[in-house]
Amino acid sequence: DYITRVNGTSGSAKELGEMLCAKSQTQVTIHRPSTYAVHVSKGEGMTLNHTARGKTLYIAGLSGGLLQELREQAPEIGQGHRILSVSGKDLSCKDMIKELKGSNLKIDILRAPVV
Repeated sequence: DYITRVNGTSGSAKELGEMLCAKSQTQVTIHRPSTYAVHVSKGEGMTLNHTARGKTLYIAGLSGGLLQELREQAPEIGQGHRILSVSGKDLSCKDMIKELKGSNLKIDILRAPVV
C-alpha cells in the first residue's frame, strides 16, 4: 500500500514521513496498487530499467505488437509500471530480462498509484 497524502497534502516519501512525525493526529490517504497477469507471445517491445539491487523491472516504454497485446488484456498497463515476475518465476532483474526474450510468456505487472 502507498501513502499518497498526509492531511490532504501530497509530497515525496520523505516529506510525507516528516508530516506524519510532526503531528500527533494526522489524516492519511492510502492507495492500494493493482496487479495484473498478462500473457504475451513475445517480450519484445519493452524499454526496461532496473537498479542493481532492485527486485522489479521498471517499464520505461512499450511499442509494437507487445503494446497492442497488453492494451487488449489490460489497457491500464503502461509506462511507469513494474514487472514483478515472468512465467511465475521469482527471478533477479537480469534473469527476468533474459526470460522476456522467450515466447508465450506470463508477466505479472504492478500498477502503483500515481502521486
